[in-house]
Amino acid sequence: MLDLPATMRALAQERPIFHSERDFQFWLGWILRERCGLRPMIEAPLRIFVPGAQERVDIVADTAQGKVAIELKYLTRELKTNIGGECYRLSNQSAQDMRRYDILRDMERLEKLTRHGVAAGYMLALSNEPLYWRISRVRRATNDREFRLHHGRNISGKMQWGPHTSAGTKLQREAPIFLCGHYTMHWHPYSMIRGTRAGEFRYLLVEIRAMNREVAGP
Repeated sequence: MLDLPATMRALAQERPIFHSERDFQFWLGWILRERCGLRPMIEAPLRIFVPGAQERVDIVADTAQGKVAIELKYLTRELKTNIGGECYRLSNQSAQDMRRYDILRDMERLEKLTRHGVAAGYMLALSNEPLYWRISRVRRATNDREFRLHHGRNISGKMQWGPHTSAGTKLQREAPIFLCGHYTMHWHPYSMIRGTRAGEFRYLLVEIRAMNREVAGP
């Protein structure tokens, strides 16, 4: 199937940092085309797999083993730097609880796609915010406890917000997440931007296969 770890290593040589999620999406599509010989479809309509669906998938590509679908997230902490004369100004997105939910919702959607003809789905999140890959030191039960994505965590089954979650946090994110497969969260090194406090980038890669529900990240 698609060797995304190798693809990400090649991408890091070209672009150790991105301006935005759209920039990340463009360059990943370029690498898939130039290095992997694929013809990726960007922002593919979900209805090509699920009749009547209104959403889109970040990247879809045909491989020798069948179609693959990739959902992307670019989760940033404030960072200002200049690389090769190109200025980068990343904002502090915060709201990690909502973004964890969004990642898991994308995984849920990818599982659905594997039941509609997609050979494999990939959840790919790139971040320079350690709060995503580190285990929380907070002992009390937080509202997003079930959505945590720290390195090494095993995820499966039903996940939902804690009972005291505000309506604003849950807005358009009310529904519980349910994953049929069993997944282990693995955060891999991507790049290191020297001379800045927020220059370490890691990526989360979770593979979801149609024929095997016991899946771990590569």
